[in-house]
Amino acid sequence: MKILLISLIIGLIPFYFLNIAFHINIYDIEMFLHILIRFFAGFLILGIWVWYWNKLKVKYAIVIIIILFLTDIVFDYFRNVNNFNFEMLIYDFYTMIWGSISGFVFIKFRNKKSQ
Repeated sequence: MKILLISLIIGLIPFYFLNIAFHINIYDIEMFLHILIRFFAGFLILGIWVWYWNKLKVKYAIVIIIILFLTDIVFDYFRNVNNFNFEMLIYDFYTMIWGSISGFVFIKFRNKKSQ
C-alpha cells in the first residue's frame, strides 16, 4: 500500500499546481464532488475494470465515462453552474488519468500482496 500512497502524493503535486493555475477552489463542496466523480470514475472504470481486469473494452469504458460526465454537465447546467470550458476539460482529464493510475496501482499491488 506504500506504492499507492506514493502514486497519490506524486499525483497531488501537479494537481496542486493546476488548482493554482486555474484558480480552482477545491474546498467548495461543488468542486470537491466534481473532483471526486472524475477521480473515482478513472479509479474504478479505467484503472481497475479496463487496465487490470480487462473486463471492459476501452471503447465501452470511454462511452460510460462520457455519459457520466455529460450527465454531470447537464446537472450543473440546470443548477446554473457554468464550469464547462477548456481549462476544466484539462483539469477533469488530469483528475481522471490520476485516478486511473492510482486504481491500477491499488489493485495490482493489493492482489500481489494477497498471493
